[in-house]
Amino acid sequence: MKSSIILTLALAFVSINLQAQDQLIASTDDLSIILDDAKSTQSESTLTMWKAMEQSIIAKLQAEVVYPEVAQDNYIEGTVLVLLSFDGQIHDAKIIRSLPGGCDQAALDALKNLPAHYKDLGGVVGEAFNMTIPFHFHMK
Repeated sequence: MKSSIILTLALAFVSINLQAQDQLIASTDDLSIILDDAKSTQSESTLTMWKAMEQSIIAKLQAEVVYPEVAQDNYIEGTVLVLLSFDGQIHDAKIIRSLPGGCDQAALDALKNLPAHYKDLGGVVGEAFNMTIPFHFHMK
């Protein structure tokens, strides 16, 4: 009896923590790109340049995402978040919010074009800065 109460309390605690994490992550879905000022050494001009081209780059990356057939067949929707460091090249890209059905790999595949889009829009290679880029997968 005592162990079942402890198990129930533990499961409730885990459930509450997961819900809180989902709410925190869900709040980032409304943002295009989240720059991580605390962990970066970027200059003001680098950030200003990035913010000026941010929406164009996001639109190009999102347009290149191939919605995996497995995900579509299973009605998988949501947002993949990719954390990376960028200085004109992508460094240390990792998935921090995952979706099944091949969505993570589709996001990483689209992300490979980030340096070319950055350069095409006049971006200059500078100091590295950290960012989180969302890739949205929604049935139409």
